[in-house]
Amino acid sequence: MSNLLCAKVIVFLGLMMILSAQGINAQKSLGLSIDAACFPEEGDTLETLLEVYYTLPRSQLKFVPSGERYEAAMDITLRLDTVAGDSVDQISWQGKTSVEDLQELNRKEYKFFDTVPAFVRPGDYVLTVAVEDVNSGLNAKVRERITVPDYTDPGLKLSQIQLAYSLNPDTVDIPSVKDGVLVIPNASGVFVPENNFIYFYTEVQGMQFDSEDPGKFEVSVAALDATGKTFMQFYSAEYDKPGSSAVISNGVNAFALPDGKYQLKISVADFDAGKKVTSIKPFIIKHSEYYAMNPLMRALFQSHPEAERIDSEEDAELVRKQISHIASGRELKIYDSLNLEGKNNFIKDFWEERDPTPNNELNEFQVQHYARWDYANASFARRSYQKGWATDKGRIFIMYGPPAETDDYRFEVDTVPFEIWRYYNIPDQPGEKIFVFVDEQGHGDFRLFHSNAKDEPYVDNWQEKLQANKVFR
Repeated sequence: MSNLLCAKVIVFLGLMMILSAQGINAQKSLGLSIDAACFPEEGDTLETLLEVYYTLPRSQLKFVPSGERYEAAMDITLRLDTVAGDSVDQISWQGKTSVEDLQELNRKEYKFFDTVPAFVRPGDYVLTVAVEDVNSGLNAKVRERITVPDYTDPGLKLSQIQLAYSLNPDTVDIPSVKDGVLVIPNASGVFVPENNFIYFYTEVQGMQFDSEDPGKFEVSVAALDATGKTFMQFYSAEYDKPGSSAVISNGVNAFALPDGKYQLKISVADFDAGKKVTSIKPFIIKHSEYYAMNPLMRALFQSHPEAERIDSEEDAELVRKQISHIASGRELKIYDSLNLEGKNNFIKDFWEERDPTPNNELNEFQVQHYARWDYANASFARRSYQKGWATDKGRIFIMYGPPAETDDYRFEVDTVPFEIWRYYNIPDQPGEKIFVFVDEQGHGDFRLFHSNAKDEPYVDNWQEKLQANKVFR
């Protein structure tokens, strides 16, 4: 790692709502997590680009007055050794972060994060990151064994996968911004209910490319179980080649994955070259454990006492609305036929049948449903005073959660305003499913116009019919 000392180390303050997670072999004093990913370098070089990521809960640091703000400082050391224990290189620097008000530290989910780039010869190494809080003396050290691949052979190449909490457009000149996207690293590889989306970043190089006939390439994303078998196929899609290389950055909804250890598998096929490459990255789903331990999730029901007990006909009517998008027609018919006590027994069985982890104290499905219900009512209420849950957007959100991707066409000249929501892992509905919402009056009242999902309205040649003045029911 001869030029690691020359690498520009930039510390960037990341404010992310994420669960505090310990890195492998980390001391308990600070919740430090680290990760790394390698990327092929274009041109004639024997070295590989290595990116090291680390995250640290900001609330664990001690902040002291500094002018009109409060500041925390960390002494950070990054070390790379051979597996035999020989030192390759080491760098140290001080990172700082500040807040205007100490009350900000009550947001314990906020993280301090950084990306450190370096150029390294291929091989196996031991990476060590150590952090010490200057003001409190608390410290942490995490060691991980990493493999730096050899990308020197010509042909199709796919980088290692970087897991992320989010991908946001940005133009700041820092290592965490790549191809115009701020990639906020998930160094722990752990995903919890507040972060159902698994965001990822990877790069493909060496595609066969002709500017006059660019051709296409295919990207497939799947989750493998602990045995290496495909547990869930998120999506497979074709794209026009932008050149001989391309950036692959996207996200998939992990809500349907049970707790456990998985591997994210990304495959890229170059149709013109007849070649395919694959990259795999481990990750962990911890939904039920987090729900059971998080008092904020329990507090959700304080605003929904009817979820615990139906005491009146008004409660019964509200509960019926709350389950109307996820209950079958038969279930709703039974519910309507019962008295209040019968409705209480029915709703208890209704949630128990949908509990993915009946052995723990909290029903994760029920909590997730009420979180979606609240979000739909807060976000999708119509100008016509229709409640958010009763709108088409609210119904789809409650049924399937947030979309993996959205396309906004509200300001196109030749079409009525519309949006497309894309999902890649709706249970029992393989492949990409889209929901096209149109705003016929231009007042922000969207209705579902077309979808290829089961039991939803399907419109032939829907793109043509979205042209101005051509939308019809």
